[in-house]
Amino acid sequence: MTSTFFVVAYIAISVPVIGLGLMASMTSLMTTGITFAAVMGSLAALALVLLIRRERAGGK
Repeated sequence: MTSTFFVVAYIAISVPVIGLGLMASMTSLMTTGITFAAVMGSLAALALVLLIRRERAGGK
């Protein structure tokens, strides 16, 4: 079970880095950075909305 956690964690860290490297080689670093920030901000906003909806629904 512990090894599965570490494999998933390694993949979760590696895939975005590889994707950013590929994107940076096709575009500029500034475009890559702005895109990454926008995606991360969108995911954070989505998580906030889902948490608020769950809280209002009774915390189930």
